[in-house]
Amino acid sequence: MDHQGRGAEHTAEAIELTYRHTRAGILAAVLLRERYRRMTLVRRIVAGLLLCTALLMIYGGRTPVASVAVWLLLSAFVWAIPYMYTSQALRIVEWQGEYRTTVTEDGVATVNDHCALTQRWTLFRGYGETDDAFVLLSRDRGVMWVETLPKQGLRDPRDADRLRELLDRHLRRL
Repeated sequence: MDHQGRGAEHTAEAIELTYRHTRAGILAAVLLRERYRRMTLVRRIVAGLLLCTALLMIYGGRTPVASVAVWLLLSAFVWAIPYMYTSQALRIVEWQGEYRTTVTEDGVATVNDHCALTQRWTLFRGYGETDDAFVLLSRDRGVMWVETLPKQGLRDPRDADRLRELLDRHLRRL
């Protein structure tokens, strides 16, 4: 695999993945990022308060239907934020086709038909694991960068254990 000389060496420890991003995989990464940032609770509280306001308006009587509808839509919008974010992220990566990623002692190198990206371990603060993927979170304050390594992209199911060990050597499990 050609990584255009950007620091990804093939060693016995190299783990290769080949995959296409999926909505489920991106959603799992978005929700993990949201949990890490402690936004899940905030989102639930805000959506609940908006919904309660709508219900109070309904049971308070003499409230225009349009006002109630606005509060219900706001509640639904707040609840749906991770799903909308997932759709946007999928549009960004889906057209790029198949991803080929190599994880080594140096970091994570990814190529597709349109770009090549090498990320050193110092870019990431840690990682989390879902049923379907390993999710690496960036070091920046807002955790704006998320790298998803889908398990279905591994050549051999045993590579998941090797990848977990490699990640544990370089990153903190969140």
